[in-house]
Amino acid sequence: MRFATALLVLTALATPVAAQEVTAATFNGYRQIPCKVYVNPKSDPTGDIVDILPEIRSSVRSYVIEHGAFDSYPSECNVNAYVEAECRLTPKASIGSAVDSLYAKMKTGKPLPRPHVCGA
Repeated sequence: MRFATALLVLTALATPVAAQEVTAATFNGYRQIPCKVYVNPKSDPTGDIVDILPEIRSSVRSYVIEHGAFDSYPSECNVNAYVEAECRLTPKASIGSAVDSLYAKMKTGKPLPRPHVCGA
C-alpha cells in the first residue's frame, strides 16, 4: 500500500493549492512507478498498483491535458495508450520518464509510438 499512502499524503498536502499544482503533485507521486508495472499491474510484488490503477491513469491524463495533449483527442484511454506504448519501448523506465520522453519526442518532431486503438 505504499503508493496508496503516497497518494493520500500528496492529496492532503496539496488541497489548498491551485488545481494545476494539485494535478502535478498527484502525478509526481506516481512518476517513480516502473513502466513494467504500469503496463502489467499484476507484476507488482506489493499488489498495490492493481487497486490504485484507475487513480494513476486519471492522474496521468490530467497531467497531460494540463501540459499539452499528445493528440487531438486526449481521452483518458488515448493518453494512457501513448504512455503504455512508450513504456513498452522502455520497460526499465518509470511512468514519469515515459511521459517526459513523449514530450521530448513531440518537441523535437520525432514520431510518437503507435498506441493501441481505443474504443475499437
